[in-house]
Amino acid sequence: MLNKLTSKPTPETLEAAYGCGLLRRDELQHGVYYRGRCRNASIARWHAGIQRFVHWRTKFGERYLETIRHPADEPEFDAFIVRGVVEDVGEAAIPDDIFNESASWRGR
Repeated sequence: MLNKLTSKPTPETLEAAYGCGLLRRDELQHGVYYRGRCRNASIARWHAGIQRFVHWRTKFGERYLETIRHPADEPEFDAFIVRGVVEDVGEAAIPDDIFNESASWRGR
């Protein structure tokens, strides 16, 4: 069920996904790291101010931060399918100052 969620989810498929373990947006806490999946990440940090996840992406040898929406907010494209909290994020850690800066990225 969760594997097919990113392509235009209906309210019914979202409800079914919540029943299979997808966390609801209102369950997410600012600054907490979550495990899940999208095209480019398996760990992301929730930013309540911009209502998006922030995660590291590596492309062509470059590492940079990117934002991605919750499936409830992104009916057309890739979304972060959030499954639970991550305690030990290792190299996925995002320094607080850079994470807080991401609030200015609303348009990305």
